[in-house]
Amino acid sequence: MSEDFVSDFIEECVNKNIFDAKQICEEAIKQIKVNEDELIKADQIRIKIYNLRKVLKQFNHETVRKIRSNRLRDVSKAYINTSELDLIKNYAINICNYIEKNGPSSPHQIRDAIGSYEDHVKIYGAMKWLGEKNIITRDSSGLKFLKGNNWDIRPNNIHSEMPD
Repeated sequence: MSEDFVSDFIEECVNKNIFDAKQICEEAIKQIKVNEDELIKADQIRIKIYNLRKVLKQFNHETVRKIRSNRLRDVSKAYINTSELDLIKNYAINICNYIEKNGPSSPHQIRDAIGSYEDHVKIYGAMKWLGEKNIITRDSSGLKFLKGNNWDIRPNNIHSEMPD
């Protein structure tokens, strides 16, 4: 907690003629409740947006195609550092190898098998990239990854080029 925030909050309370500690704490509790209510509303809005995007996806609306292409342009652009790019390539190779060996698998199964929780952002980034290239795709339930139409162009080793 920032001491500046605490000082600013107390000053704000004093400006509202709230002077004693009990009243300041009550004001803090009141503001917490207001903010928690706003977070609940924001979560409800996120869910609605998600469901509205499902409607657009159902009709293959052009905005869905734009959202997909904007999410992850190219792994090499997202990870400028060569060692980061090599790490992403390695994850992509390991993801493909895991699916090859184990068949359809959930993102969590893949993540747990090929990396650690600390690396989840990069692993999921590699999964997204593979999905964008249709190297892997989701099953009909949307819960598991399996081989996509472009499976044959998957990266096979760290020295192979990442498909465009």
